[in-house]
Parts: sequence; C-alpha cells; structure tokens
Amino acid sequence: KKLEDESEKRLKAYCQKISPAGIKAQSILSAVKTVPELNKMSLGLGATMIAMGRTGKDWFQQYWLGGVSHRIAELSELPVLLVP
Repeated sequence: KKLEDESEKRLKAYCQKISPAGIKAQSILSAVKTVPELNKMSLGLGATMIAMGRTGKDWFQQYWLGGVSHRIAELSELPVLLVP
C-alpha cells in the first residue's frame, strides 16, 4: 500500500509538472498485465497516449521474450512512451 501511495504521488507530480506546457495528463496507476487489458482500459478512458515505466526486474526474460511494456509498445493501438 505504501509503494502504491508513493507511486500515485509521483505520477500526480509529473502531471502537474507538464501542465504549464499545455499538456493535459491524467495519472492512472494500474497493474494490468496484458496488451488487450491495457488497450481496453486506455481506449475506454479516451487516452491519446500511454506513458509507462519498465521495471527491468527480469532482464533475462525481457531480453529473450520481451517484457510487458515492450509488447504493449509494439501492439498498442495508441502511441506508447516507455520510461526507464
């Protein structure tokens, strides 16, 4: 719970930071694990872009199979920004 709260605070701070540049952003902390789930959620919210981090927890699997964030970047219907 504490990690979720801290992550939500950081996301909201990022949204506020880019607001003066005229960029409208909404922070949504989610743990969806599949491309179809994320696409459905994003399109349902009327999103125009997905910005997401990559955890890098399992570098071996990501190297050989591709991580969730990379699969979403490849298959999403929306543009995706991956943040290391």
